Amino acid sequence: MYYFIVNQTSGRGRAAKRWHKMKQGMLAAGVPFREWRTRRKGDATALAQAASRLPDENIRLVVVGGDGTINEVINGIDDFERVALGVVPAGSGNDFARGLGMARSPFAALAQILASDGRRRIDLGEVRLDGHAPRRFGISAGVGMDAWVCEQVDKTAQKAWLNRLGIGQSAYLAKVLPALGNLQTSAAALRFSRGSEVEARTADSLIFLAAMNFPWEGGGVKLAPGANARDGLLTVRGAMDLRFAEILRRVPGLLAGCAGDSAQLPLVRAEEVSVALARSLVVHADGEVLGRGRHVTMRTLPRQLRVLI
Repeated sequence: MYYFIVNQTSGRGRAAKRWHKMKQGMLAAGVPFREWRTRRKGDATALAQAASRLPDENIRLVVVGGDGTINEVINGIDDFERVALGVVPAGSGNDFARGLGMARSPFAALAQILASDGRRRIDLGEVRLDGHAPRRFGISAGVGMDAWVCEQVDKTAQKAWLNRLGIGQSAYLAKVLPALGNLQTSAAALRFSRGSEVEARTADSLIFLAAMNFPWEGGGVKLAPGANARDGLLTVRGAMDLRFAEILRRVPGLLAGCAGDSAQLPLVRAEEVSVALARSLVVHADGEVLGRGRHVTMRTLPRQLRVLI
């Protein structure tokens, strides 16, 4: 059975219109399904949890929405053996769908989902802030500037306007320069773990650190080329100890995914990364702001999620 969680407000209402057409097509084709619609923040988590507890051995849970809704669903699933997740991209960023290789057309994506056997698995990530309950992520988690950008994008009316034009990514890029002008950094102690190997680094001024499960965040910004959600590792991209002029010079290459690996722009593959900060910085998971904190741990959850691709 297919169970659809539909966020009608995703993509400024595009999700609701697309869902209506998809629904009519499935009814005509005799596809068995149920639908649930979200009304407020947090609904998708509760609905995913309810779906996980249904007496069904093959729960095919499909999200019609954006990355925020997908993150809620990932954090609501509590039976990863019986639940397989499908995604019909209908948000502003759609980085999760991009990472899975879903078709951009919602109708083509639905066809992919209906044809899938649900056996393929991908990694998820988990972030913990200051000892609070952990939060799963599918795309990325980060601390510092990229999280601050997510926080500012959520507050701005500019995002809604750009979404109407179908260029939601620009809302993220438009906040990068203001972020540089209001840069909040911190001294930091970093630990990267991979099996028995542990690498320690320090930064006098950590600008950001992002643990990536897929290469893209922020609506297609290729921050971590080579990130692979099937290798059991996170690709960790950071920026630290750069003067303002150096930041301006290196940001274009960083956003284009061709900055390489260096002491100031590290690109590290790890199973777990821990960050101890001298001052609190903003932390996000899949673009959803978790708050501010000084102690952040991000780790991989290998082959956690079955996906319909």
